[in-house]
Amino acid sequence: MKHRIGYLLVLVLTNALVAQTIVSIPDTTAYRGAVLTLPVRIDRAVLQDDTITVTFEYSQASLRIEQIAARFPGELRILRSAINTAPSAERGTATVEAIAVKVLPYLELDILCSVLWSGSSPASVTVSALEINHSAQLLSPEGGQITLLPAQALTVEGSASLGPLRPQPLYEPRLEITYWLGDDGQPSFVLFDPLGREYGRWSAPPQSAGPHTLALELERMATAAGVYYLRMQVGPHILIAPCVIGK
Repeated sequence: MKHRIGYLLVLVLTNALVAQTIVSIPDTTAYRGAVLTLPVRIDRAVLQDDTITVTFEYSQASLRIEQIAARFPGELRILRSAINTAPSAERGTATVEAIAVKVLPYLELDILCSVLWSGSSPASVTVSALEINHSAQLLSPEGGQITLLPAQALTVEGSASLGPLRPQPLYEPRLEITYWLGDDGQPSFVLFDPLGREYGRWSAPPQSAGPHTLALELERMATAAGVYYLRMQVGPHILIAPCVIGK
């Protein structure tokens, strides 16, 4: 009887090991203030109309997850996603639920995230839970380490796609900035506080090539005095500039 129990226990453990799903997120490096896409591969075959729920954990003091998308929308359709952050927590979570459009030998997702100015290096993103048709799967995660590099130098790009970004010292409810576009585009802006936390986001309307001046509305009661950082992005091009905010 003891031998039979031992055999069954070994069989159960062996099956559990065989059933582990390998989840791969490549290790990488990223400049602070940059936006990057992390590819995720889940080595788990699914059938058409299977539902897949993936939960990620990440270093929320160093990263901000913007969106989780299917690498190929024709293979996997995202039903819903949620990004949960808690100011006092070291790890944030993000959950995405999807449905397989057809039979797939493995699953591929993309995580769009931005690297904050603060936080220790390396940051990390891992898959902490996976459910197929609401049944939990055993995981074997690999990679997901992001080495944070100093911010890129504030220089005009060789393509002349962007010009100098100049935020003015702020003592009023509006942050006035001047910049130059080499081509028509639609810039977006993100302001980080002195600790590297995201303060606010703005999107400008489509603009023509040439010089521009823009005023960003701020909630002055929520800002402390110090050196903030403003990031401007137009397409794949990014410029970052310091910004002095007074009281």
